[in-house]
Amino acid sequence: MPPERSDSPRHGAPAILARSSALRPVRLPALLAVLCACVVGSGGCGQQERPDPSSEAYQQAVASFYTGLAALQVGELGYAEQKLTAVTKQAPQEPAAWANRGVLAMRRNAFEEAARHLQKAQDRAPDRNAHIRFLQGVVARRRGAFAEAAEHLRRAAEIDSSTVKALYALAKVRRQQGGEGDTAAARVQPLLNRILEQQPGNLVILLERARLAAGRDDAEGLRAAVAQIAKQHRDTWPAEAKKRFDALRQAAEASSLSRAATQVAFLENLLKSVPAYRTDLAAVQTPAGQIGEPVARLLRLPEPSPNPAPPDDSLTFAAAPLATSDTASSNAPADTTAWPWAGALSLMARQSPQLAFSLPSIVVADGRRVRIDTGSTVPFPGGPSATPPAPHGVAAMDYDYDFERDLVLAGRGGMRLFRHEQADATAGGGGEVTFTDVTDQLGLPASVTEAAYTGAWPLDLDQEGDVDLLLATPGGGPPRVLRNNGDGTFGRWALFDEGPFQDDRSGLRDFAWTDLNGDGDPDAISLRRDGRLVALENQRAGAFAPVTLPPQADSVRALDAADVNRDGVIDLLALRANGSLWRFSHRRASGDFESARLVRGSGNLAGGNARLFARDLDNNGGLDLLVSTAERTRVWLSNAQDQFPSSLGRSFDARASRITDLDGDGRLDLVGHSPQGRPVRLASRGAQDYQGKNVRPRAAKTRGDRRINPFGIGGEIGLRAGLLYQKQPIDDPVVHFGLGTHDRVDVARIVWPNGTQQAEFDLASDQSALARQRLKGSCPWLFAHNGEDVNFVTDLLWRTSLGLRINAQGTAGVVHSIDWVKIGSDALAPRPSDGGDGRYYDLRVTAELWETHFFDRVTLMTVDHPDTTRVFVNERFQLPPPTPAVRPMSPPRPVARAWDSAGRDVTDAVRTRDGRHLSGFSLGPYQGIAEEHYVEVKLGEEAPSDGPLWLVASGWVYPTDSSINLAVSQSERPKPTGLTLEVPDGEGGWRVAEPNLGFPAGKNKTVLIDLSDGFFPEGAPRRLRLRTNMEIYWDRLAWAKKRPDAKVRTRRLSARTAELRYRGFSATRKPRRSFPETPDYSRVARTGQVWRDLVGYHTRFGPVRELVTQTDDRYVIMNAGDELALRFTAPPPPPEGWTRDFVLIGDGWVKDGDYNTGHSKTVRPLPYHGMSGYARAPGPLAQDSAYQKHPEDWQTYHTRYVTPRRFQTALAPPVGGG
Repeated sequence: MPPERSDSPRHGAPAILARSSALRPVRLPALLAVLCACVVGSGGCGQQERPDPSSEAYQQAVASFYTGLAALQVGELGYAEQKLTAVTKQAPQEPAAWANRGVLAMRRNAFEEAARHLQKAQDRAPDRNAHIRFLQGVVARRRGAFAEAAEHLRRAAEIDSSTVKALYALAKVRRQQGGEGDTAAARVQPLLNRILEQQPGNLVILLERARLAAGRDDAEGLRAAVAQIAKQHRDTWPAEAKKRFDALRQAAEASSLSRAATQVAFLENLLKSVPAYRTDLAAVQTPAGQIGEPVARLLRLPEPSPNPAPPDDSLTFAAAPLATSDTASSNAPADTTAWPWAGALSLMARQSPQLAFSLPSIVVADGRRVRIDTGSTVPFPGGPSATPPAPHGVAAMDYDYDFERDLVLAGRGGMRLFRHEQADATAGGGGEVTFTDVTDQLGLPASVTEAAYTGAWPLDLDQEGDVDLLLATPGGGPPRVLRNNGDGTFGRWALFDEGPFQDDRSGLRDFAWTDLNGDGDPDAISLRRDGRLVALENQRAGAFAPVTLPPQADSVRALDAADVNRDGVIDLLALRANGSLWRFSHRRASGDFESARLVRGSGNLAGGNARLFARDLDNNGGLDLLVSTAERTRVWLSNAQDQFPSSLGRSFDARASRITDLDGDGRLDLVGHSPQGRPVRLASRGAQDYQGKNVRPRAAKTRGDRRINPFGIGGEIGLRAGLLYQKQPIDDPVVHFGLGTHDRVDVARIVWPNGTQQAEFDLASDQSALARQRLKGSCPWLFAHNGEDVNFVTDLLWRTSLGLRINAQGTAGVVHSIDWVKIGSDALAPRPSDGGDGRYYDLRVTAELWETHFFDRVTLMTVDHPDTTRVFVNERFQLPPPTPAVRPMSPPRPVARAWDSAGRDVTDAVRTRDGRHLSGFSLGPYQGIAEEHYVEVKLGEEAPSDGPLWLVASGWVYPTDSSINLAVSQSERPKPTGLTLEVPDGEGGWRVAEPNLGFPAGKNKTVLIDLSDGFFPEGAPRRLRLRTNMEIYWDRLAWAKKRPDAKVRTRRLSARTAELRYRGFSATRKPRRSFPETPDYSRVARTGQVWRDLVGYHTRFGPVRELVTQTDDRYVIMNAGDELALRFTAPPPPPEGWTRDFVLIGDGWVKDGDYNTGHSKTVRPLPYHGMSGYARAPGPLAQDSAYQKHPEDWQTYHTRYVTPRRFQTALAPPVGGG
């Protein structure tokens, strides 16, 4: 098996593209023609440094720059370095490439290297460059060179007076340079005034002015600042913020300046939860953790436009009859049947000998039968009157996770599910495809399967990895939801039985499942039969809340969802009864929806079925709009400004019911009906040679996964070609993008339905974008300095997860907070202090997964013991947890023999802790759950026959997660079960000695199992079995004698220093499945927002020792990418003949972002000692129990408000940059 790596993107083999030809370089001859004149500017260059502008080297330089920029934006530092370095060799006089290499070095904390690259950029920049100067100032400030930083930032603002981030950064530097009262104000106030000239209502700056005025005893200035703050939109402020503002205004009116300063601090932190404040903050300051903003545009090389290409106004569609009996044959006769339903479905059934991927299948139907172009015909449940299917009466889904799409039919006579059956493929094409009716095997009563329906929508409603089914009924009332149990059966789920579907006119006409507000989970949008649009916000874990849409969301005839304005958030599109088209878009600042008319009304559409599609029909890089009614189809092409002028509208008589690429040429075709009612295909034709690419997302076809539904339905794909940015929801196995004049895709970023994301570079043709398997939650990672370098030890706080679904039985009811992990003597060694004040132990705790961590107390215990004794702690997850204690014992001895479940001798695999883990058992369908297996061990003759013994079992667990546990709980499949210890029963069989031993609590953990006197029946062989169905990989199995009377000296140390800082994400290594994903501290592979971080207040960077030295519910709140650096004063070494091991004792909690973990969207509710569960929903911060204990911490420590905004818009072209 090839090695698995999770620290770098796949290059060259990630995604299927529409065209099978090789990707061509970016076409820039016209743009590059002026390069010779450009590169002779500042910095100069010889003729030998200027290749021919039409050469491939220059074309590759431009392509490499934008790929490197995209890699930098999504945090893929290794790939960004490769591409940006190539640019500085191909076009060494391009300043933007050098500047971005400087940003890359900054993100690796290599500030000296960053300064060198930025100076090279500045030397080559035409007329110098404000953005590069700003970056130089950032680097100098990071190095502590405040005078140099101030000069760079001053020059940046001098070059470009609109560079407000430089002005704000200069204000901070001048404050750091010293001075108090009037002196500090005199240095900072003019800079704030300059910012307010450009952004008069910026709340951040207004609050800063109020703070300055209070600090210099300027009562009049304070009142003026407060008056300006009062003019802002305060209706969206939380109640506590309004209360604090009133207190601030009262203090200002009373000239109580010290009280006003306190209220400003409280108000400012409370406003960080308000989107409008965060927008103002983003306008003047780079987000914490981002570390520098890349230069987004070429400064010497002319660059392509970030806008779509001009529309192809010659676009037409050529109609041809459908060959429904055998479209694989070019000579197939046209079907003359008047099929009332016609469409194309991605059934994975139609293979082309010329292409490596399947093409959509033409499907036609009437009230009695459905015909697929592969030759299959199945009955349609049209009822006694043979009513033909409604527009959504025929659909495709993969219900059984075999990566073949099955056929779902919903009609007046019931619903039927036909399983896709495919014979072995033959040379030159796929095998014969048939569809078998499995409805009676679904476990559904006749009252469900034989009821009348008008539509079916397959979707993963609970986001646990399989596809559920939504069915519309012909009358009023809620849609029927069938939950996929994951074992070939379905169950009735009353998900939408309450809410906006209770009256007689509330039946479902259409439905969309997409993320409208950018929070990661798809929302439910329904078009009722009375024309009202209803949106329900997904609040995760099966909870939905109604959303207020604009008044234009009424009298609607059709809907779609797409990012038509290319801002990174999916819009809701509506066709109203008067023919007008509207966009409803979520506004981040206010949380509501704005409305915008895209197309004026063109006539009354009352009655009949209408369809609305947003697709890039001409491949210019912008989405177009298509409306089809019973009479005609009309198309509006988008222009370069993403508008739909009437001059670009055109219409034709055919009716379109489906848009897809029928022949794999990268252009979208239509399927529908001619004016005479005959099924037709309408092939796209245009004069412009615009490119189109089809991306085919796929989950991994491996056992032991099932985190993601097979085709990623419910996810999103963002795509960049140069500066052209697009995003589309994944609602089909094939997602089409138009590229305009671009010939290549620089990067496609896929956000899978379970929340994980991956970037795919250098997209090649004829390959699928496969989801990479890695853990998204596994607790904080612990690193230790061993005297030479920093290395990974283990993970911790495994026992203290909040809201986690445990063993498929629901969320854990008891919230534990203590975790002990051992650090061996070879892993941690004292280091000399820089100031000569003794030696210290250096530990680092990093947050690198989709989690928020709460550290209340961190203690290092030294454990000194004789060399002849060993000590361990029981690093086992078990409910209730084992009592934490240091266990002295004899040196562990390997078991004499070991066999796996198949009877194979595996003694060598478990003899020593060497990273060769015992595997060989069969995986189950889900990650973390295997077929039941055991390892049998023989202790050997050296093990004493009496006296207490320990079984010392070292290994790790590949865990499930909340969503997997939810999926398993819905089926009859075996649930994950922890370790069971079995011993011989003395009669030739085995008996259970210990039924509930839990499992190793993470990576590189040791489980201690007590083999007490009388454990083995007299005369029975001294053998035992460890049985489980979890993915537990043993590294060593040994036995040791208990030594309860051994001399052990322990000492608990509080941290001497504790600092929270941003670090990024380690490169990791995972050469095989049985090996735990292991981080390499020396390599930072990624920075930025890798996960959709939990929303809320986190601890600001800086000293935090006060928060981690007592158990008092005052804790450090860590976000992904953070590092907690701890130093402990080293006591004198142990005496000769003794060894010092360590135990790190963590007191705190972990909360992951899995969509089925309790309250996983937000940091709150905050944990505290003594809480008995985690079911309480988060309310206002001021009402949170933990906040009420220590509200001052939210003024001094927890002042960093985190949202996943950068995750949502990671590929959007950066603002600024020259």
